[in-house]
Amino acid sequence: MTIDDGQLRREMAEQRLMILAALDDALCRHAEVLPVIIGAADREAARTAVAELLGIEKIAAVAVLDLQWNRLTQAGRAAIAAERAQLEASLRALG
Repeated sequence: MTIDDGQLRREMAEQRLMILAALDDALCRHAEVLPVIIGAADREAARTAVAELLGIEKIAAVAVLDLQWNRLTQAGRAAIAAERAQLEASLRALG
């Protein structure tokens, strides 16, 4: 079974959107997220704790853990929000 190009692009966009939504939520809830990460014994425990806290998939929790501090700036958060809005609009256009 092969996936056509349009379906593949849609699936990739949906996965990226899920990750952007998780990053956006984590940034908005940084006061909750940071203590969970600091209190974790290791990366795996932090990933699990972040996934549970935010109600997200593990791949999105990895993205949260890999988040750079500069994303906490207003410009960093705005860039994530803009990319998220663009992907949402693209997915709506795809139907």
